[in-house]
Amino acid sequence: MLDASVVVKWFLPEIHQVESFDLLKSNPVLIAPEFLKVEFDSILSKWCRSGRLNYERAEEVRSVFNKIKIYFIGLDDIADISFEVSAKLPVTYYDALYLCTAKFYECKMVTFDRKLLKSVEGSEFDTYLEKL
Repeated sequence: MLDASVVVKWFLPEIHQVESFDLLKSNPVLIAPEFLKVEFDSILSKWCRSGRLNYERAEEVRSVFNKIKIYFIGLDDIADISFEVSAKLPVTYYDALYLCTAKFYECKMVTFDRKLLKSVEGSEFDTYLEKL
């Protein structure tokens, strides 16, 4: 189970890129909420606007991303519980989608998002998070 903080590192040189690639190579099954597609495109478009990435390269990256075998979890499966979690914990609804996917599938969510890790510390979701 992975989030966008891991996936984006597959495509542009960033700190922790090696760890991110290791995750891609070592996991035969990758799981993420369908929202990852939206978040990934949002990050790429932001990189285009900032000049970090040109549009043509962004299109290439999107094409490669869409070929990676990721089992996407539909939002209908996790929307209600994600709303409840985001209303009760100091996490965004978007982060709750990832957390609830991990809980629903009883797997570890791998993230570089330090703020998220701190936000769920001591909660039932703490056990579902793995810091890279």
